[in-house]
Amino acid sequence: MATAFGTGAYIGFGEEVTYGTSVTRTKFLEILEESITAKTGLAAKPTLRSASQRYTAPMKKAVEGSFKFNFPLTGAERLIKHAMGSNATTGTNPYTHTASLANALPVGLSIEVNRDSSGLGGGSTSFLYEGCQITKFTLSQAVEDLLTCQCDIVGEDFSLVSATSASFPTFSALDWSMLTGTANSAGTTLKMLDFELTIENGLATDRYIMGQLIRKGLGRNSARKVSGKFTVEMDDVTSFYTWYATSLTKDLSFVWTSGSSSLTITVPKAKFNNASPATKDAGPIQIPVEWEALVSSADNDELSIVTVNTTSTI
Repeated sequence: MATAFGTGAYIGFGEEVTYGTSVTRTKFLEILEESITAKTGLAAKPTLRSASQRYTAPMKKAVEGSFKFNFPLTGAERLIKHAMGSNATTGTNPYTHTASLANALPVGLSIEVNRDSSGLGGGSTSFLYEGCQITKFTLSQAVEDLLTCQCDIVGEDFSLVSATSASFPTFSALDWSMLTGTANSAGTTLKMLDFELTIENGLATDRYIMGQLIRKGLGRNSARKVSGKFTVEMDDVTSFYTWYATSLTKDLSFVWTSGSSSLTITVPKAKFNNASPATKDAGPIQIPVEWEALVSSADNDELSIVTVNTTSTI
């Protein structure tokens, strides 16, 4: 009997023109894990006539879940665009991809999850999820680790298809030793022990109408939130007040460099929350710092992600 194994799993994605109308998947990534599901079924509707349930109504169809992968210097630019809103590409090899926040996200993604289609014998054994948007986008890294990304998505519908022939970009890792250009607005290098950035898009996920089981669309349901956290050692009392003072806002930048390629995350104005040291062992006392991005001078300027690499078109 055929059995699917995780060693044969990967994802592919394509950029939709019409929401919920699938397109060919042209970009592919190796993944660490995924949990994308298509929820549907029948909801029991009991009456007082009996303790037994006999009536049902169809439930809403919903695609939701997440996937996690090692974030590469080349190959994930389209996901950044769909997490933020827009992208502009300039230059010639290396190319500069500048992703900016926008009020509206792009139409959507068609995401294919190949759960070892060949192990299942081929045919229509690959999972295609349509009308997907990124509701949460998280980058994180620790000492002795690669930069990783988790995309939480919601979508419209799914189907089974024949696996798309995949072509993977040459993997270009962003390891912890490459994060050398991290600084605050005072020009002080942050000696971080870890790093995390999160974009929460606050999507309107409960948009259903009578006569239709699938979502009619998404759009926003709340303000977007850009936030993050990092940990530093408390090397003097000033370092504590630097992050604890509620009246302070600072710019933050995080830069990974590999030869002529780079990834630069810029937050022009951030406020800081809950930065307070705690002593838990005999080692150096640490300060976990939480921050949240604010508008600096104009709407949607609270975050910029710039990738410089050899990708000509995202």
